[in-house]
Amino acid sequence: MPGEAPKGETLAWESCGRIPSQERADFLEFVACNVIFAIVAIGLVMWRSKVVQARQARVLAARIGLVGGRGRR
Repeated sequence: MPGEAPKGETLAWESCGRIPSQERADFLEFVACNVIFAIVAIGLVMWRSKVVQARQARVLAARIGLVGGRGRR
């Protein structure tokens, strides 16, 4: 018959037998991993911006003569 599949085979349009509770758990795991990655990335960006800002402040201080071994003339 046209609408039936041979025994042991699944029709292409038929549900694949997902388990909603398992799908929900997998989705929540995916979201949790993305949140952790985002927190780590934001932390790294904040840390790096502080390092760059400190480096730029040292360069500026050396340029205007506030620190360094040359002293004023």
